[in-house]
Amino acid sequence: MKNKRSEPLVILLVSSLIISTLSFIPFKIWNYELPDYLSDLKSKSTKLIEHPEQKKYTGKKDSSFAEPSKMLADTTINSFGDLTKFFEALYALQEKPQAVHIAYFGDSMIEGDLITMDMRSMLQKKFGGKGVGYMPITSATAGFRSTIRHQFNELWTTFNYNEKPSKDKQLCWSGYCFQGNPGAKANFNKAKGYPSFNSVKAYCKSNNNGRIRVQAGDKSIFIDIPMADSIQTIEIKDSLDFDQLEIEVIEGNPEFYGLNFENGTGVYLDNYSFRGNSGIPLSSVKDDMYSFASNNLNCKLVILHYGLNVVGHDSKDYSWYLTPFRKTIRKIKSAFPNATIVLASVGDKSYKLGKQYHTEPDIPLFVGMQIKLAREENIVFWNMYKAMGGYDSMKRWVEESPKRASKDYTHLNHQGAKEVATLFYNWLMEEYNNFLINKLDNILKIETVSNKNDMP
Repeated sequence: MKNKRSEPLVILLVSSLIISTLSFIPFKIWNYELPDYLSDLKSKSTKLIEHPEQKKYTGKKDSSFAEPSKMLADTTINSFGDLTKFFEALYALQEKPQAVHIAYFGDSMIEGDLITMDMRSMLQKKFGGKGVGYMPITSATAGFRSTIRHQFNELWTTFNYNEKPSKDKQLCWSGYCFQGNPGAKANFNKAKGYPSFNSVKAYCKSNNNGRIRVQAGDKSIFIDIPMADSIQTIEIKDSLDFDQLEIEVIEGNPEFYGLNFENGTGVYLDNYSFRGNSGIPLSSVKDDMYSFASNNLNCKLVILHYGLNVVGHDSKDYSWYLTPFRKTIRKIKSAFPNATIVLASVGDKSYKLGKQYHTEPDIPLFVGMQIKLAREENIVFWNMYKAMGGYDSMKRWVEESPKRASKDYTHLNHQGAKEVATLFYNWLMEEYNNFLINKLDNILKIETVSNKNDMP
């Protein structure tokens, strides 16, 4: 069959993909029921409940936390660590414009692009870039997200940390794998107030010969995906920006790992949220998957933001958690050798005591353990609990005006998420300014020495 291409649509394929007949298929809209965003943590009892992963963990407990009940958390610490790798990448954008990615791994605290949407906007305003970065094929919070309009039908089979695939399939760096069955569709529309699409990369592989239809704007093209063991990249790029992208599986059962939406050079903050996640499952992802993300997304900063689903009520002992989460940190450090790793602490969380809400007794303790872990693993630490205001800050964020958190006294609302993003961003930029000052000082010192050597 002859290959045909609709100009100016250009499809760049890393692997050998066969391009065939152009056709226009009308845009389809699906009904979407907004999920219960807070269902994982609503109405939790304040009684001590053993965490599911605590039951599974049979390894040796971390001896450094053998007596956690006697540990007093130093919650006066704001941050520490070396951000040089990431800052060098930002500084290099002046001379070598490119796309630099930040991988933000978290739980329901960042679902629906909360925190990450505002932080991304601020970073892109300063360093360039227009686009949301990584997007999954399906999502439980698609109807909640406002930075892109995302819809899909029910013909996708979604695998994840909880719904694990068979051995012939792998979860990707996001913790998901999306198998497309014939007729499966996913489409993405520009959200109001957000930029059009310019370049979209789809990451996929196929265990049998598959065929998909890709529609960008009003232009449509068929692409064959040959059977292969490695991840294939399909880049959809138009000389003119487009507002809508649709992918439809025509034949076979190709596996998708997600898409990357970019528009220009600059910074792209990727949201990798997973409801109920403790961070431990990240260590189960294969090394080559993380390496693919590290290299192909040019990832220079990895943020690990967990704890919300680990902290119980007056439990005190989290030694069961530290050993497997230490393994996660070491896995991420190894897989992203060119990136800075940041551990963001758990934020404040309240429980009801009588008629009043107060900080969970274990929150300061858990933050203290995160501080100690970050020091021992030599990674960067940012104290969200301290940034929010410390003890009883969640109570204030819920009850004072403007309200910045939900009445579950656990999750942030949009206002609170924006404030946390601003606090996080301001800390990063304060550290970046210090980096620039030191860099300028070093340049001046080198020039001074050079001038002295040039003197007759």
